[in-house]
Amino acid sequence: MNRQNKSIEVFQGNLNLKNYFEGWYFKNVSQDDDYTVSFIPGISLNKEDSHAFIQVIIAPELETHYFRFELDEFKSNEKELYVEIGNNHFSKKEIEVHLENDLINLHGKLMFEDLQQIGPQPIMGPFGNLNFLECYHGLISMRHSISGKMIHNGREINFNQGRGYIEKDWGKSFPKHYIWMQANHFMNDEASFMLSIADIPFKLFSFNGFLCSVLINQKEYRFATYTDAKIKSVEETESGLHIRLTDRKYILDVWANHSESSDLKAPKMGLMSGIIKEGLDSEIKIRLVSNEEIIYEEKSRFGSIERFEDEKFLHKWGTK
Repeated sequence: MNRQNKSIEVFQGNLNLKNYFEGWYFKNVSQDDDYTVSFIPGISLNKEDSHAFIQVIIAPELETHYFRFELDEFKSNEKELYVEIGNNHFSKKEIEVHLENDLINLHGKLMFEDLQQIGPQPIMGPFGNLNFLECYHGLISMRHSISGKMIHNGREINFNQGRGYIEKDWGKSFPKHYIWMQANHFMNDEASFMLSIADIPFKLFSFNGFLCSVLINQKEYRFATYTDAKIKSVEETESGLHIRLTDRKYILDVWANHSESSDLKAPKMGLMSGIIKEGLDSEIKIRLVSNEEIIYEEKSRFGSIERFEDEKFLHKWGTK
């Protein structure tokens, strides 16, 4: 996908494309109520069912909702992140939603400050410049502070002093197999983490690619296919996964315990016909080591995990 020097945060496509999707992921966790509400505004362009949408994921009593809109209700800004779908809008500064159906009534406005971005190189590195990948990924904010409130089925949720996260995906389809996880509610308040491992089609074959960013006290530690880092192992445990990443200087261990998950719609050739599972309140522990010295080791609350893979995919890394 040729971005033509666009910032990754803005709409990369256009409404004339076919077999195309684009979606932004806004995760919001309240400080007082331990409440998580995530929004995925996006667009699905294809011959069968083109439309705009907003997906909603709410925890701890896990529920998901899919709101469908006409294409002419989708508007965006070419210079900065701003997406408007119906009377709902999403930006780096704030989001405002007015969503109702037979199961949910959700209204509110949240404001964002102190967005922490990574760089200078985008998370996909040189792979982001290839124009034939089926899916592209961008990190917009590893963490930021939230103020405001939401009204969920008559209950007021206070998000003051809450924390958020923003990322996005665009292209044709989600990877055939992948593992994704994210957390920024560690016991030490100055850390954020995301990891994505995927089977990536590459012309006539495919390869295993991964992206990982750990932000500790505003310093980023990045592990990725293009940084010559390696996935040493991916192991199933009784409660979830243990993943080890290494490079020339660091070892990163990740333990992710599964929580209850719910269905989300996912793109296949632009059509929102796939189903993936996501949980919002998983426990994720990370340990970063250099020269046998522990740099950081903490657990996180409210970790998010998506898994869409089979045994063959996991066994590529010696899973037991």
